[in-house]
Amino acid sequence: MRTFYVTEFVSLDGVVEAPGGEEGYRHSGWTFDIEDDPARYDFKAEETFGTQTPAVGPNDPTWHNTTEVRDLDAVRALKAGDGGPIAVHGSATLARALHSSRLVDQWNLMLFPVILGSGKRLFPTDTESKQKLTLRETRTFTNGVQLSICQPSG
Repeated sequence: MRTFYVTEFVSLDGVVEAPGGEEGYRHSGWTFDIEDDPARYDFKAEETFGTQTPAVGPNDPTWHNTTEVRDLDAVRALKAGDGGPIAVHGSATLARALHSSRLVDQWNLMLFPVILGSGKRLFPTDTESKQKLTLRETRTFTNGVQLSICQPSG
């Protein structure tokens, strides 16, 4: 069975919307407001090159080594196959669906020291049950960004 992880840039108040400057969100590009730290890119390179399937996309992917999934059954089949870890990069909608179906084996969250006050959140606010996580690793970069790697407990 392959490990399935989600990697996201997250504000202190849980917002994941438009961290890289996508149009249509009033705080678009909020990660660029934080001083840069090249060590953060070292981690992102480790993360990306450590997977055999570096992205799982819902709409006609064009990235090299990317697998398109149309439903959660396709994700289950992908996880059940042979190979290395599988990553979801930055899709809050897909991450929520995977979370609700308990398909995420690991969360790689880069927590930025900013409160945005509005925007799409990573986790649903109407969930019936909680999911306890175990913190496996943390790193704090010189710019105050904190990496938290968590796995579901139990």
